[in-house]
Amino acid sequence: MAFGAAAIQAQMKSAIGVGLIVGGMGGVALASLGNAAQADDATDARGLFGDIDERALRYEFLVDEGRVGIGEGRIVKTGPARWRVEISYDIDVDLLGVGIYDLNLEAVEIYEGSRLVSLESKSVEDGVEHLVSGEAKEDHFAYTHNGEAGQAEPDVVPSTQLWRQRLLERTRVLHVIEGKPFDRTGTPQGEREVESQDGETITVSGVHIETPFETADLWYDAEGLLQQAEVDRTGVVLVIKRLAKE
Repeated sequence: MAFGAAAIQAQMKSAIGVGLIVGGMGGVALASLGNAAQADDATDARGLFGDIDERALRYEFLVDEGRVGIGEGRIVKTGPARWRVEISYDIDVDLLGVGIYDLNLEAVEIYEGSRLVSLESKSVEDGVEHLVSGEAKEDHFAYTHNGEAGQAEPDVVPSTQLWRQRLLERTRVLHVIEGKPFDRTGTPQGEREVESQDGETITVSGVHIETPFETADLWYDAEGLLQQAEVDRTGVVLVIKRLAKE
């Protein structure tokens, strides 16, 4: 995502679209899915989460090579086909010593098979609070944003979820700050070599995405996990890099 001095607030809103996995909030009640949950394809479920349990990931946000934020997260398998993804961002951007933008976000996402069944997100952006709460119904995903009700497609994913390459196959996305669904398109960008968080040279595959809020180039490792991202909107690039384990 890109940042200019005048556009930095809009840009950092778009950073929400570049998914990180982070430790955060308390428990979330699961929706009753009925036939919809039974219809989830087992192979698809394994592709999204089946090989991940008790995984913690950390990322840094950079503007002009300076760190402006951290994202941390955790994925936990809580049942035979159920996963809990905890997310938080803490971003603070200064320009010439003046605070330009700040964002604190915490979210919990629950997946049953390959379907999002529950979402709780709380964010404060430049002093304005945004609360999103949602649960899966049989034929749609029902949510509220700051108390206003809305509906999304049953296979919607949150805008926080770009961390897993397989999730890019989901083209209908719910923005956890804007509180509205939108369409996303993705185009493969081939492969390149980058330095991993452990200092090794690895091959990553790229995907270029476009949404109403940003364009981005995302780079995934052999596990299908996000390694690096470059998000551009007005010419100043926000770089996101995966950090080594501590």
